[in-house]
Amino acid sequence: MRALMRLLIPLLAILLVYGCETGRPPSGTEPSSGGRTESGPPASPSVSMSAEEASLLEAAGEVVRALRDRDLDRLAYWVHEERGVLFSPHRRMDPAASPTFLPGELPQFSEDAKIAWGIQEGTGNAIELSFREYFETFVYDEDFAQAPAVSVNRPASPDDSPYNGQEIFPGSSYVEYYFPRQESRGGAEWKSLILVFLPADGEWRLVAVAHGEG
Repeated sequence: MRALMRLLIPLLAILLVYGCETGRPPSGTEPSSGGRTESGPPASPSVSMSAEEASLLEAAGEVVRALRDRDLDRLAYWVHEERGVLFSPHRRMDPAASPTFLPGELPQFSEDAKIAWGIQEGTGNAIELSFREYFETFVYDEDFAQAPAVSVNRPASPDDSPYNGQEIFPGSSYVEYYFPRQESRGGAEWKSLILVFLPADGEWRLVAVAHGEG
């Protein structure tokens, strides 16, 4: 009898350990403290985003925050050294009608001089504003750093407002920040900000800032 007990005790111990181990969830799936599972970061603009698109989105984020902060020195850092940055009041850009500035030539908010920025859609009137006036009307007229929709290399705004950045800047990529029309905003028109980039020396450099609304 004692010999039989000496055989059964180790066997029972092995079965007990095995049962405990198989009752555990797979490694890495344990709930966090409090019994809650933590959600991951917000979904990216593209489920299949490439490393190149991710770096583009990061560069655009730096630029849109510089615009939000009215920090022209930070903005100048991102401007293409040779091509400069084109400011367009519309998604369909016209380099012949809208100005381009090199990094060290960006206008200042304190300057009152009127600049020709292009033609107003629908009226055909020339858009002549100071840099501050233009910025507040055709650049950062919404808090685009908090835009509810952000797209990479695809339009976020309606198709009736065509984008021609690839024609003007072959090989370019862009990020669009978009606010849809919302009753909570008084039924205001949709607004978008498009930042256009070209690769330069392994980095992204800003070549255009375009505005859309409708």
